[in-house]
Amino acid sequence: MINYLSNKFISICLEEKIIDVDSDIYKYGFESILSSYLCIAIVLFTGIFIKYKLIAFFYLLIFYFIRKYSGGYHCDSYLKCIIWTDFIFILSVIMIDKLNYELLIPLCIVCSIFSIKKAPICHFNKPFTNSQRKIFKQKYCHIIYILLSLGIISTFLYPLLSKLIFVIIIINAFLMKKGEQKNEKRITKICG
Repeated sequence: MINYLSNKFISICLEEKIIDVDSDIYKYGFESILSSYLCIAIVLFTGIFIKYKLIAFFYLLIFYFIRKYSGGYHCDSYLKCIIWTDFIFILSVIMIDKLNYELLIPLCIVCSIFSIKKAPICHFNKPFTNSQRKIFKQKYCHIIYILLSLGIISTFLYPLLSKLIFVIIIINAFLMKKGEQKNEKRITKICG
C-alpha cells in the first residue's frame, strides 16, 4: 500500500512537472513520511482502544526522540516497522502494568549503562562519520540522564509516566542489541 501510494504520488509529481529527476529519492522520502505517519496513527489508535491514549502520546514522544540518537534495530520493510512499533507499544503497556519498581529500576540502570556504552548503533547501509558518532553519543547520554531524572521525579507524581520512561529505556537497549547483532550478521554474510 505504501509503495503503491508513493508510486502514484511520484507519477503525479512527474506529470505535473513538480519534479523532473531523482524520482527514487522522492519516492523513498514519501514512503518514509507515510510510514511514520501510519506508525503514529496506529499507536495512537491502539492507545485509545486500550484506554491508554496519554501513555500512547508520551510513548511516541519519548520513543522516537530516544531512537533518533541511539540507533539500533531497523525492520526490513515498512509493514514490519509498523507492526513492530505497535507491538513494542503494547509490550510497554503490559510491562507498565505488570512490573514493579523493584524490578524496573535496577533493570533500567543496567540497560542505561549498556546503551550509553554502545550508542549510537549505526544502520549497516548508513554508517556514521566519527564526528556524527561523537555528537549522537553525547546527545544520547544527555537524553538518558534527563529521562532517568524525569523517571525518578515522576515516580511520586505520575507513576505511569515514570514506569513508561523506564520501560522505554529498557526496550530501547534491547533494540540496540538486536540492531548490533543484525549488523554483525550482515558483515559475516558479506565477508564469509
